[in-house]
Amino acid sequence: MSENHITADGVKYSPVRKSADDEMKEPSRCSPAALYAVAAVLSLLTAGFVVGSVVMWGTNVFEDAVLQNLVIRNDTQTFQWWVDPPVQPLVRVYIFNYSNALEFEAGSVEKLHVNEVGPFAFRQHLHKVNVAFTNNGTVRYQDDASFTFVPELSVGGLNTTKLRLINMPLVSAISMLRKSSYWTQFGVKAVMAKSPFLHLDVEEFLWGYQEALMTLSSIFSMFGLSPSDMRLGFLEARSGIGRSMIEAETGARDMKQLGVIVSVDGEPRLRAWGDTECSRVDGTDGSMFPPHLVEQRAPLYLFNKELCRRLPLEFEKDLVVNDIPARRYRPPRNVFARGDVNPENACFCQSDECPPGGVFNASPCAFGAPIMVSLPHFHLGDKELLEAIEGMNPDPEKHDIYLDIHPTLGVVMRGKTSLQFNVRVEKSKVLTQLDRFSEGMILPIAWMEVAMNELPPDLHSILYSATHTVNLARQILRWGLLALAVLCFVMLSCTLHKYRSEMCSTRRTESKDHVLKPL
Repeated sequence: MSENHITADGVKYSPVRKSADDEMKEPSRCSPAALYAVAAVLSLLTAGFVVGSVVMWGTNVFEDAVLQNLVIRNDTQTFQWWVDPPVQPLVRVYIFNYSNALEFEAGSVEKLHVNEVGPFAFRQHLHKVNVAFTNNGTVRYQDDASFTFVPELSVGGLNTTKLRLINMPLVSAISMLRKSSYWTQFGVKAVMAKSPFLHLDVEEFLWGYQEALMTLSSIFSMFGLSPSDMRLGFLEARSGIGRSMIEAETGARDMKQLGVIVSVDGEPRLRAWGDTECSRVDGTDGSMFPPHLVEQRAPLYLFNKELCRRLPLEFEKDLVVNDIPARRYRPPRNVFARGDVNPENACFCQSDECPPGGVFNASPCAFGAPIMVSLPHFHLGDKELLEAIEGMNPDPEKHDIYLDIHPTLGVVMRGKTSLQFNVRVEKSKVLTQLDRFSEGMILPIAWMEVAMNELPPDLHSILYSATHTVNLARQILRWGLLALAVLCFVMLSCTLHKYRSEMCSTRRTESKDHVLKPL
């Protein structure tokens, strides 16, 4: 039965349904339910991309994930490179020849003259042995070093060049015995060398010589030492397995401590110095540094076993090394300054006595022998050091120290360390071989440069990829997530707008689903 409607003027109308052709002429529309589902998905995607953008832009989660590959763990590539470094530094040794030693000893000249002979070049092979991981995120090890002569980079053969050198074993023995009783000194005088100078070839100086061993065997036994403990050759003392057991952070517990040495022979502090600050075991061995400190251009510390101390390094400048960015670090100019100039060095003075500025007293690390360390040719040292001996020519470019470090990984890419080893004269009234020298005079022996000028191709490739490829990936993720977040937000806004329009259109359609037709 049809349904009729009567209007106010009495006209009858009957409802007329839209034909199928009329409905087909209208544009198709998405249902509100479908738009709601799309909006829900876009909302989740937008939230996810926003969170990802915040993480990538506001945190270091990407960098931390990359740095986790540097953690020293067993059976990893990082561990293998740490145990057997692919880099073999070039070691150059320069020896001071006392050209007028005989005239000085005879009293015909008043001032000694030296001339530098070298370089004698060697490839240093480093290896870590007796490696053991601990339960507290550290690893213990000993260093094992060997040297291979490189004749093409040297000035001559090791056994063809004769030199007149300071008799360091004699000077050291007199220093160690001078406070002994008269009869003790008199008893050893007969077995000691008569001359304060030695005539040796380079090989004997570097790897040891019999005369010194025979002399010291009767002297150092009084102090509970044997000649083998002294390792008298200049390179012999640095060869083989080191005496110290080192413990360092692996980075597993805290990446901010990666490579930092925490103990030597099980002791968290050194016994050489009485002061707490000077006795700190801190810094790394120089192969790597905590990445966050390098990234912040913060001061770094290099622990030197020969000196029994840590050496500070300060940021100097940014630079590029073989297409890879790096940051150059150097020791401060007052690193070996006197305690009154650099208060941080005051605690290294022995018996309230400091050596001249530019010289570090390393005797506590040399069984009490009066070994002094400086920069080559007393660079940055007091004038009295240069005036005491003729032939010293400090050169800032040649005789300085620097390290070029990767800005995000903390790995050393290039560098050079140069240290000179000297002996201080400490005379005795009984042992008179040093009477021609001034008390406290510092005599240069030799200086050594350890340089790493280029990385092996495979290591350079890895660092290049870690720098540029990883940085590109990080930027793609940062901007990509941000762009996707913006795109999803725009699509979500459009979808919500369309959803509201469809809802309004649906309500209008429902209110006009009948059209009145007059009868």
